[in-house]
Amino acid sequence: MFGRKTKDDRRKMCSSVILFAGAVFALLSACSNGTDTAGVISETESGQTASLTISVNTNLEIGAPSEISSRPRVALMRTANDRSEIIDSAVTDTNNEVTFKNVPYSNFSIVATAQDTLSKASFASIITDKILESQNLLSDTGFAETLLEINLYETAKIRLNAAALEIAPGDSVCITGTLSCGVYDKTAQESGYISIENIPASTYSDSYVDYDQVEIIHDGAARKDTVYWRVFPGDDRTANKNAVVDIVSEWTFTLPSISLLDSLQDKTLDSLIAPIPVKRPVTQDDYIVCAFGSTTTSDFMDKSQNSLPWSNSNYRGADSITTWVMLPPMDSAVTIYKVHGAIYPLAAATNRIQYSDSFASGDTLYRATFSEDSSIAVGFWIRAVGTEDSVRHSILSLGSESTGFKIAQCEKDAEYVCSRIYSGLDSAATDSVIYGKAKILDGERHHVSFVIHKKHLTIAVDGETIHDTDLKLSSEFYGLSGMLVGDYPLENLIVHSFGSYIRKDGEKDWTRLQAWLMAFYELQK
Repeated sequence: MFGRKTKDDRRKMCSSVILFAGAVFALLSACSNGTDTAGVISETESGQTASLTISVNTNLEIGAPSEISSRPRVALMRTANDRSEIIDSAVTDTNNEVTFKNVPYSNFSIVATAQDTLSKASFASIITDKILESQNLLSDTGFAETLLEINLYETAKIRLNAAALEIAPGDSVCITGTLSCGVYDKTAQESGYISIENIPASTYSDSYVDYDQVEIIHDGAARKDTVYWRVFPGDDRTANKNAVVDIVSEWTFTLPSISLLDSLQDKTLDSLIAPIPVKRPVTQDDYIVCAFGSTTTSDFMDKSQNSLPWSNSNYRGADSITTWVMLPPMDSAVTIYKVHGAIYPLAAATNRIQYSDSFASGDTLYRATFSEDSSIAVGFWIRAVGTEDSVRHSILSLGSESTGFKIAQCEKDAEYVCSRIYSGLDSAATDSVIYGKAKILDGERHHVSFVIHKKHLTIAVDGETIHDTDLKLSSEFYGLSGMLVGDYPLENLIVHSFGSYIRKDGEKDWTRLQAWLMAFYELQK
């Protein structure tokens, strides 16, 4: 492949070459020291070393022995100057064993590969110093065992989203410690994905491996980038920096036509919350109910495979649930994907979407702290009829009459709802001001949004803002807990918060917030 080379030439090449996916086996052969047993590590290698025999097990559940027509080859690798290098490699003997006489105690990996020359199927496995340490097989004084067995598994393939990394045409991306690389060539540029093949997908103790770093080689120089990849045998999946996933389904959302957007310079809305009905699976294993950011095997991502905060309602015996997803910024339309896989780090829905469910009258939404960032927003649907009696029926309340708010039937006009804010306005313990009086208890279905962001209040009914004002709060709304649903059931109650995106630098009013609330209503009605 590389032409005729002397033994010294091969040794020099082996100390620096990065092995690309399509030529793993040929390059390994070129890097051999000319024998079927591993040689001594270069004198430039520093640190403690020890002799280690690797036994490759070809009795496979995935890939039977008859499928492997070549003897396995084992490569001992290290990382230096931000890139992986082959220290040595050798084909196993007739017992499928190979001995390395000098193996470092740290910063190394052992990669075993084999191939069926007829079907072109590849098999591989990887052991790292971290894996051996976790198995108590390696310490700072040496190896607890001098014979290690590696099981071979079918290799994996991923299509890496090129937008996830800062790369240029011609750059290569290699998974640290492996022989697996891809090139950002013309095909990758046109598709937007870099193909990385022959990825070892097993560890010493299990049938998957977690990778945490890739190397980007540009004009001969290398740099490192952190990734969070869990790869299983036989995977053929897509990946970004945070996950290797299967795309299960997709949805496209169009930004509603809202005249308020015309006054905004960028005419975009960020982090709209949109409902997605999801049919209940036969088993919950495929879609774990995860309203508050627990470990999950399903998540939502945007086109660039950035994880999106989300939360879903409880099943409560229904055949489907409503999942609420925070959409990426859009000025027209956006497509999002439901994906399946182990995603790290998980974007916790609790940061932005705290509750999303339908609640019965008298229910309490328990949470240690609402409005952690002094931004709290609630939205809900209600269908009720006000009654002419002495009781002023409550709709929703949070906190107390020292700090909190209450949405309730107005003292006059049974069909109308009023809001009160409690936070020491004008040095008084109770606010006597009525906000957002609106005809809601008329038997029709209405949507209500109530937002306190820092010291600003906005109330919208059926998408239209009916009250928008700055508040004279003695303190902001931090640390509130225990939200109480009043005398009427509420549908699709969403408790969430806004970040700085809701009022950008230079904006003098709250038009963006009003447009957001209108779009929020339009997306769910």
